[in-house]
Amino acid sequence: MRRLDFARAALADLDAIYRHSLTEFGEAQADHYAGMIDAAFQLLAEFPEAGVLVPDRVDGLRRRNVGAHAILYQALTNRVRIVRLLHQRMDPNRHL
Repeated sequence: MRRLDFARAALADLDAIYRHSLTEFGEAQADHYAGMIDAAFQLLAEFPEAGVLVPDRVDGLRRRNVGAHAILYQALTNRVRIVRLLHQRMDPNRHL
């Protein structure tokens, strides 16, 4: 299993997603959604190729959807670098 490494922007995204979920849906739902995201992170650590390659990228960026969001990451030799967590409707190329 590879270790997870989070970019600052990804940590900020996680915080914003949790705060939005908490405000809009309450603590139980926010915790549930955070758990879904964490489970997806663990899956990527074990199976880094579980996401699809983002088209037209030369940096090996991959995407794995979870709920209404997409985890954008790179599967590196000894780690999985979580780059961003964006709403699925957002264009990754505009927000990286």
